[in-house]
Amino acid sequence: MMIFWVVVLAAIVLLVVWLVRQTQGGASGGGAGGSGGPGAAGSDTPREILKKRYARGEIDKAEYEEKLKDLGG
Repeated sequence: MMIFWVVVLAAIVLLVVWLVRQTQGGASGGGAGGSGGPGAAGSDTPREILKKRYARGEIDKAEYEEKLKDLGG
């Protein structure tokens, strides 16, 4: 009978761990490199990062075009 309760307790613990992981993974679009949260910038391509920097005014048009040319585009 004691083995039954150990198995039930272990199943509950595993279920809770699984639910926590699912909730955390689902909130950021499936884990690291998802489409939201702090890790979102890591999924951008170099061209997308360059476009965002230009749009924010961090770089001017000449620097944007120079870096775009360096990237092969």
